[in-house]
Amino acid sequence: MKIKSQIYSLISERTKNSDMFIEKNNYTAESISLELKIQRNSASHYLNELASENKVIKVSGRPVLFFDKQSVENKYRVKLNNYYNSMRELNEMLVTPNRDAIFDHVIGSAGSLHSQIEQLKAAAYYPGNGLPILFSGPTGVGKSYLAQEYFEFCKVQGLISMEGNFVQLNCAEYADNPELLSSILFGYTKGAFTGAEEDKSGLFDKANNGVLFLDEVHRLNAKGQERLFTYLDRGTIAPLGEAGREKSVNVRLILATTEDIKSNFLQTFIRRIPIHIIIPSLLERPKSELEELIFSFYQSQAKKVDSPLLIKGNVYHALMNANYENNIGDLKNYITLSVANGLMSSIGQDKAFIDLNCLPVQVGVQELKHIVDPIEKEKDIQIDKDTDIGSLSGYQAIEKKVKQVLLTIIKLSNSEITSREELFRQINILTDTLLSDSVVSLETDEYLLIKKGIRIMLETLREQFHIDFLGNLGNELSKYLYIRHFYAVDKELEREINQNAVKKVLASSAFKKKLLSLALQVLENTLNFKATKMDELVMGVYLGSAVLTDDSSTLRCVIIAHGQSTASSMAEVVNRLIGRSVVDSIDMPFDVSPTEIGNTLTRFVSERKFLQGLVLLVDMGSLTEIEEKISTNVDFPIGMATNVSTFVALEVAESIEKKLTLEQILERIKKDADIKTKLKYPTQIKRDIIITCCATGQGTAVKIKDLLESSFPASVDTKIFAYDEQQLENHSIKRMIKSSYNCLAVVGTIDPKLDAVPFFSLESLITGSDFDQLIALLKPENVMDKRNLEVNLVRNFTVERVLGTLTILDARTVLRAIDRFIEKYEHVSGFTLNNQSRVALYVHISALVERLIRNEPMTSYTNISKLQASKAEELRQIKTAFSVIENLYSVKIPMTEIAYIFELLEKTRV
Repeated sequence: MKIKSQIYSLISERTKNSDMFIEKNNYTAESISLELKIQRNSASHYLNELASENKVIKVSGRPVLFFDKQSVENKYRVKLNNYYNSMRELNEMLVTPNRDAIFDHVIGSAGSLHSQIEQLKAAAYYPGNGLPILFSGPTGVGKSYLAQEYFEFCKVQGLISMEGNFVQLNCAEYADNPELLSSILFGYTKGAFTGAEEDKSGLFDKANNGVLFLDEVHRLNAKGQERLFTYLDRGTIAPLGEAGREKSVNVRLILATTEDIKSNFLQTFIRRIPIHIIIPSLLERPKSELEELIFSFYQSQAKKVDSPLLIKGNVYHALMNANYENNIGDLKNYITLSVANGLMSSIGQDKAFIDLNCLPVQVGVQELKHIVDPIEKEKDIQIDKDTDIGSLSGYQAIEKKVKQVLLTIIKLSNSEITSREELFRQINILTDTLLSDSVVSLETDEYLLIKKGIRIMLETLREQFHIDFLGNLGNELSKYLYIRHFYAVDKELEREINQNAVKKVLASSAFKKKLLSLALQVLENTLNFKATKMDELVMGVYLGSAVLTDDSSTLRCVIIAHGQSTASSMAEVVNRLIGRSVVDSIDMPFDVSPTEIGNTLTRFVSERKFLQGLVLLVDMGSLTEIEEKISTNVDFPIGMATNVSTFVALEVAESIEKKLTLEQILERIKKDADIKTKLKYPTQIKRDIIITCCATGQGTAVKIKDLLESSFPASVDTKIFAYDEQQLENHSIKRMIKSSYNCLAVVGTIDPKLDAVPFFSLESLITGSDFDQLIALLKPENVMDKRNLEVNLVRNFTVERVLGTLTILDARTVLRAIDRFIEKYEHVSGFTLNNQSRVALYVHISALVERLIRNEPMTSYTNISKLQASKAEELRQIKTAFSVIENLYSVKIPMTEIAYIFELLEKTRV
C-alpha cells in the first residue's frame, strides 16, 4: 500500500474509534509519522494533500490537527469544509442548532425517549423519502407531538423543503366510510362517484414534499391498508376514478396506533413499515420527566395568561402521584384547569394561586390531602414565563448523582484490573447515596412491586440451581432497580459501556451466565422488565458475588421483623459494619397472620441448609410460639432470641465471625434482661457428617475436607465439617455435634477422641490401610459408586496430591527435603522409621514449613519446659536433622514445633 493511502487509512481509523476532542495527539503529523515510522515532514506533506483532495479536515493551531472528513460528517450528520482555523470553530459547526437541537427540547430526549428519537433520526436520514414510521402506544403519550417534531427536524436538516407541509388525519373519523377515506387520502376525479362534480386532490398531494401523519391507523380496514401498498412499494398513488393512471409523490409517511399491531394489521402491511417505535406511558417514564412536564406545562400557562403562578407544594405532590389514564393529555388538561380555577379565585391579585381545590377530582386530591410532600415539604413553587425550570427539579439532582456513580461503575467495568469487590462497593454507594437523601422514598407501590418481583426471581434461582444467596441481596437489588428505572434512566450511559464489560464480570463462569440469564428471564415475565446493559452489568456483579457457598463451618443469622424493610434495613447495616454478608432478613407486613408468619418461616428454613446452625432473631411472640411456627423437621440446630435490635444483630454477627458456638452466642446476648433465648436441636432427622481436624489449624482441616469431598460420588450424602484441635476441645461444640448430627468419623492429623466416633489418620488414607473401613461407613448406594469412591480416594490421597493441596510448596521438592531430614534423623538417633511415621512426617513437616514461610509458627506447647528437661537428647536429634530443612527454605524451626514432631514420632513409632 502506498504511504499516502496508509496515512489516510490510519487517520480514518482513529477518527472513527477515538474522541477527536480528548485524544487530540492522535491526529498530528508527528503521531502519524511515529506510528508509520516515516519522516514527520513526509507525513505533513501527504496530510495536506489529502485535505486539498477533500478527504481530510485540517484544523490550524498548535499542533495542526487532521481528521477524516467523511467519518466526522457521518458521525455528526453535518456537511463540513476542509479547513478550520481552530477546534473551537470546528466544534461550533458540529453543535450548531440546525443539527440535532430540534429534538433536544423534547422532555425525555436523553432519557426514556432517547432510543425512540434515535430511531426517528435514522428514519429521517434514510436516502430518498426516508423510511415509513409506525408509532404505537396508549392514548395521549405524545405520538402526534413527536411526528411534528420529526417534521421540523427534517426541514432544518434540509431533508424536505422548507415549504413542505405537515398534514394530519385521524382515520377513526372515517372508519365507517372507507371509500370516503380513500378519496380524502388519494383524491378523486370528476365523476368518480355520485357527487364528484370536479377533480379534487387528496392529502397525499397536499403532503407532497412534506409529511403525512395518519393517526389511529388501525381503523383502516384491510382494503384501506391495501390501498397504501402501492405508495409504500412504488411511491405512487392513483386518485379514485383514475385506476391505472398513477402519479409519483414525495411524501414521508408516519402512522400511529393505540392497538396491538399483530392483531389489527395485515402482515403484508406491517412488513412494509420497517421502523416501529413504541412510546411509553407517562407512568412508565422516570419521575424526573413527569416533574419536568409539570413545570413545563405550568410555564406555558404562565406565558399564555401572562401572569406568575404560585403553586402549592401539595399540588405538585398530587400531580406527581396521580394516575393518568390518558397520559400526557390528562396531565396537560389537569394543569390547564388548575390554572383556570386559580385565576378565578385570584382576581385582582398580582399572581394566580393554585392549591388542591384548583385540581379536578380525577387527580384523586381527597386521597392525597393527608400526605406530606417528601421533596418540597409543602414549599410553594412560583413559576413565570422566565423561570429556569431546571432549578426547580429535585429529581434532576438525583439523576446527576446517579450518573456520576454509574459512570464510575462503567469505568471500573471497562478496566482490565478492577476487582469485583470494588464494583460491589460502588454499587452500594449508589443506593446509599440516594437513600440517604430525603428525595427518595421506598414507601411506594412501585418499590413494593419491584421487591416482590426480585423475591420471585431469587426463589426461582434457588429452586433451579439449588443455591442460596448472601444476606440482603434481595433488598439491594430491589433498591437498585427502583432507583435506576424510576429516578435515573439515562440511555446515554449505555453508550459508555464497553461491549465486553458484562462478559468480563461473568468471565470464566458458565454457571454465573446461566444465573444471570434466568434472573433476567424471570424479571421480564413477572415485571415486564427489559434489562439494559447497565442492568446486566450490575446484576451480574451482585448475583455473581452473592452466591452462598455450602460452607458448613459457618453459622448464619436471620432477622424476622414486622415492617416493609425493618429486618432488611437492620441486616444491611450489620453486614456493612462486619464487611461481609453474615445476616439474612425476612420483612413481614404488620397485618400478616400468625399462620402466614409460620409458613414464611418454615419455607425459609426448609429451603436452606445452614448445617452448622442458625441464629433466628425476631421482634414478636414467645420462644415457644416461634418454635411451633417452624413446622418442619430441620437437620441443624436453631438458636432463637426475641426483641431483636440492630445492636443485638451486630453482636451476633461479630460472634459468628469469632467462630463462637450457638450456645456461646445465645449466652452472650441474653445478658440483656429483655432478651429471651432458646436452643432447638434436631429431634428426628440427624444428618450424617464427617469431621476433619488438624493440630496445626483449621486451614489444613479445610483442605483435607476438600480432598474428601472431591472423592465422594453423588450418592454419598454426607457433609463434612472442618475444625482445629482446640475447637474440638470445646464442650459446647462437642455437645452440638452429638445432639445435632450423626458423626460417622473423624479424619485428620490428630485424634480429638470424640465419644464412640472412629478416627482415621491422614497417613492411613495415604497408605490406603483404612480405605475399606471408611467406605463401609459411607455406605455408597451401589457397586459402581463403591468402586468410584475407592478409585477417587486412591487418586486424591497420594502423598504428592496431599502435599500439593496442603501447602504452597512444590510437592516433589518438599518430599526430597523431608527424605533428607528422615535420613539424617535416622543417622543421629539410631532409629529406623516405619511407613506410618514417614507419611505422618511428610504431612506435618510440609505444613510446618508453610507456616514458617508465612510467619505463622505454633508458639505454644503444654509443659514445654518439662519436656526439654526430660527429653533434651531426643529434641536435640530432631533439631539437628531439621538443619537440612532450615537451610533449604531459610527458616528457623522453633522449639514448640520440634516438640510437636517429637510427640508425632512417639505416637507413630509403635
